[in-house]
Amino acid sequence: PQGWALWTAFISVVAKEALYHYTVRHARRVRSAMLEANAWHSRTDAISSLVVIVGLLGTMAGLNYVDAVAAVVVAWMIVRVGWRFAWRSARELVDTGLDAQVIESIRETSLAVDGVGALHELRTRSMGSRALVDLHIILGNPRVSVSEGHQISETVRARIIRKVNDVTDVMVHIDPEDDEVHRPS
Repeated sequence: PQGWALWTAFISVVAKEALYHYTVRHARRVRSAMLEANAWHSRTDAISSLVVIVGLLGTMAGLNYVDAVAAVVVAWMIVRVGWRFAWRSARELVDTGLDAQVIESIRETSLAVDGVGALHELRTRSMGSRALVDLHIILGNPRVSVSEGHQISETVRARIIRKVNDVTDVMVHIDPEDDEVHRPS
């Protein structure tokens, strides 16, 4: 290999790393997993170009096996990154539930609303950058008016959306008593 091959690989490293930083900043701003995957594609290209530089330097120094080792390293990187993003995308497609700490935050936020005695059947799922929540609240006083029960549920919904990142919709079902324990009257 000639010296221009080293310069080409070096320019590729700088350009791909700059593209990574630009793309990942926008991906995080709009919360796009696909855009972030594209950013990581640029970073992988930059890192693989570094490996190519090592392979070129080794070959230029007369160590021809370094080029083969560099090729294996680049192939391993491609497989690793591909697997990681395929797994993440598959989880997104099957509506994976939210993390335990986010679920606990939803639970605490709901129970802090005046009029909520307890809650159950809390279910979450993520769809892309959005999170959806379904839950049943048990009213502290089962004899409140329908209007007051509705207002309590709307307060729960608004607080969850305001306090928990990425939650865009909350479906709140109102139970006057715990329907998992008591038969409905």
